[in-house]
Amino acid sequence: MSPSMNVVIIAIVVLLLISGFLSGTETAMTGASRSRLHRWAKQGKKRAQLVEKLRQDRERVISTLLLANNVVNTLASALAASLFITLYGEETGVFLATVVMSALIVVFAETLPKTYALRNPNQLALFVAPVLNTMVILLSPFARLAYVMVLVMLYPFTPKSTTQQTEKDEEELLGAIDLHAQSQETIDESDMLKNILDLDDVPVEDIMVHRQDVFTLDENLDIRTLIDKAVQCPHMRIPITKGRSDNIIGILHVKNILKNDYRARKDKAQLLKDLSPPWFIPESTSLLHQLRAFQVKKEHMAMVVDEYGTLRGIVTLEDVLEEIVGDIRDEFDHPSPGISKRKDGSIVVEGHIAIRDINRALSWQLPDEHAATIAGLIMNETRTVPKRHQRFRFYGFEFTVLVATPKKVIKLHMKPLETPANDKESD
Repeated sequence: MSPSMNVVIIAIVVLLLISGFLSGTETAMTGASRSRLHRWAKQGKKRAQLVEKLRQDRERVISTLLLANNVVNTLASALAASLFITLYGEETGVFLATVVMSALIVVFAETLPKTYALRNPNQLALFVAPVLNTMVILLSPFARLAYVMVLVMLYPFTPKSTTQQTEKDEEELLGAIDLHAQSQETIDESDMLKNILDLDDVPVEDIMVHRQDVFTLDENLDIRTLIDKAVQCPHMRIPITKGRSDNIIGILHVKNILKNDYRARKDKAQLLKDLSPPWFIPESTSLLHQLRAFQVKKEHMAMVVDEYGTLRGIVTLEDVLEEIVGDIRDEFDHPSPGISKRKDGSIVVEGHIAIRDINRALSWQLPDEHAATIAGLIMNETRTVPKRHQRFRFYGFEFTVLVATPKKVIKLHMKPLETPANDKESD
């Protein structure tokens, strides 16, 4: 074998090594953990910061890698074809070059480096980042041309708004949370992470305490009665009303009663003067926005009003936090029956219980688009105020009204149907 053939063989081997490097680099850059690299970059690791910079222009990086990889593979195949034609003639040489190079490229330039990259994506991404950055700079004009061509061809399929991309990112994150929960058996943690992602989609009206259940005190009460009722109340902040129950003029902090001893001074005027001003928010405010507002204003309670300014209820910081971590109770909270499970899989539930709470507690899928509470769902679907003992079947459940008044459903029984009914039925 002549020296020139040895040079060709060495060149083919070098080109295959370069092709393997490019293939592994592509897999590592696309498969590396975005969250882990971001954390490393925040810690000051230069290579992690470089990887983040490259990933921000991922399309151009991929264009550079594909361009270089195709050029390398084409050149290696051309050299192999020339070598085998010289050794075995044109027809046999072309056939042998095709078979041998296909096997070498598949094994050593594709499968082997990509398998290694899939097993060690983060470490490999950090290792190749400087070389890749140099390649992107050198091949920028050619990669830019290829990138522009790709953008033109993919334009009809590109999301037209950042909202679509945000939804895709959230779906990807939810999927990652589910996979983590299955592998680590950390169900509670995954539920909390999902609840955090839902905060921006849930309005405060879905979790607020309705005004009929809000404990208030009237300003016309004498100072002794007002303070006695406030101290006996399990809440630390109490809305004070004037005239009507929905006319809130201020918030009484029980701590101020103990601090200023209004009863001994019999100073009702000072007590009313020290009330905190009520904070009114629209019912459509998202929980994420309200959580941030609580932090900024350093408040713990807000009054929820509708578009006409009518009081709908109240929401507290604790209510928002419970949407993330679940029910929080202290030694002063009164236990509420809420949802009572039975052995046959059915439940007895209070009408004011939120649909979200039922779905979360029992892993059901009741719709909550048109009603926040289970009683509201019944009334929305039936278009009536049901009477006691009435039964309804929809959404795969049988609902039986146990307690009701002419105005509302107080308690009902729910039982999953073995064969979910698509049509709404009533008895």
